[in-house]
Amino acid sequence: MNTALRRALTSPLASALGVCAFTLIPGRAFPRWTRHGLTWASAGGVAIVVATPGAGEKILGRERADRAGARVQPHPAARLALASLAAALMAGAWMFSWWADEKTERALRKLRLPFPRLWIGIALGATEFWSETQRRAQRTVVGRGNERDG
Repeated sequence: MNTALRRALTSPLASALGVCAFTLIPGRAFPRWTRHGLTWASAGGVAIVVATPGAGEKILGRERADRAGARVQPHPAARLALASLAAALMAGAWMFSWWADEKTERALRKLRLPFPRLWIGIALGATEFWSETQRRAQRTVVGRGNERDG
């Protein structure tokens, strides 16, 4: 892909516009099976990643230098407990987000705010833009710090 196009599609603005656009679709518009599928597939995926030794680092494409070589692996029961906890937290986050989406829209309608989905989208898009900009700035600073050290 063209680097200019890739840069444009992966920019904080493109990410914020995507969040804005998807927020315009209310959660209740999705069929129940889609909401449950998104919730439980995400929870299962997180559980698999946490339960599989080294999977998280492979997915992120990096391995910590301090852990390279001989590793101490946690007991399988501990790994299973952590995977279960991570899955429960992921499912809980999805369930909370479905609930909060409905309650936020309802509250804005009670306040007689016109186009509540649009305002929710603008707020979430602005939050996404800010957080993505902060993440990129932090990554740039960390990258520069490593160059100075090396």
